[in-house]
Amino acid sequence: MAIEDLLTQTGYVQRKTTTLSGGRGKSTVTWASVTQSSGDVTVKCNVQLTEQTREEYGLADRGERSYSSFFGFFEYGTDIKEGDKFVLSTGETYHVDRCHRDAVGHGSHIEADLELVRGV
Repeated sequence: MAIEDLLTQTGYVQRKTTTLSGGRGKSTVTWASVTQSSGDVTVKCNVQLTEQTREEYGLADRGERSYSSFFGFFEYGTDIKEGDKFVLSTGETYHVDRCHRDAVGHGSHIEADLELVRGV
């Protein structure tokens, strides 16, 4: 079975752009979809849950955040890197923590550590 047969989900990569606006060091952050080498924005993937934890934070409103760690598999050559966001076609948005080639080094796919943050 080829890796492409296992990439049954789709989504798109977003990359942050910070622009200085006005004086006194003010900046504006925007997120834009990354166009892949194929000219398309949508990429094939397979996102799987690895662990789920809940942590309390001493926020002003005493809110709670839930962190879920996921592992993402993408086609080799997908333009995705640490610091990006990945938006699954179902609407979930993940922070990309780390990207690396497949574990055995054959260059068949890209693996990424993803984090889904819910809550405050």
